[in-house]
Amino acid sequence: MQGEIPVGDQRIPYEFVEKQGVRNIYLRFYGEKLMIVAPRRWLARPVNPESIIREHKDWIVKHHAQVRGRKRIFDKNYTLYLGKRYLTVFAIGGRSIEINHDAIIIRAESRGAADRMMEKMLVEETKRLLPRLTLQNAMKIGETVGEIKFRRAASRWGSCSSKRTITFNSYLSALPVELAEYVAAHEVAHLREMNHSPAFWKVVASLCPDYKAKRKELSTYENRFAKIVS
Repeated sequence: MQGEIPVGDQRIPYEFVEKQGVRNIYLRFYGEKLMIVAPRRWLARPVNPESIIREHKDWIVKHHAQVRGRKRIFDKNYTLYLGKRYLTVFAIGGRSIEINHDAIIIRAESRGAADRMMEKMLVEETKRLLPRLTLQNAMKIGETVGEIKFRRAASRWGSCSSKRTITFNSYLSALPVELAEYVAAHEVAHLREMNHSPAFWKVVASLCPDYKAKRKELSTYENRFAKIVS
């Protein structure tokens, strides 16, 4: 079920689903779209999404404002690259990417090809930057990394598994380098502490003393991929 929530002069799109195996109702934003998930109760009356919306409207309005305020990797004809917002210009003919002071000029045979070229540039820069930062941090605390991976569809900036595999969002190169450095430090700290305990944050602080400020700034960025041309 899909619909919209009127808030002043805005309308917030939402999707409501009932899932088997889910114990509680939860709400989450994906971009500017609100997803409402409720337990599937076969023998009870169906859950009414309107009652959920009324009950949680303050939360919805607050978090929708936060989502709208996040800096997006691709925002219409603009692209974030190493923390700077560039006007992204498409031109037919040839196959090249030129970065000048305030614009990225992509020459390709089509808009779709330009999208793919822009995405590839970000992914390649991420793969160039993050392994170096990761290994430097691991060396500082005497830990070893099992493997470094990258995921285009990642919902988080990074993760670390019990097998010592660190996985990064492929679009981390959109962020300012200092924020990518924080993400690398955060995941490397999990090699020592697989939790978010005080001991973990102490390791993070040893690698990134101003991590609190960087963590707060990181939350202002949207980490979901969208096409350059909306």
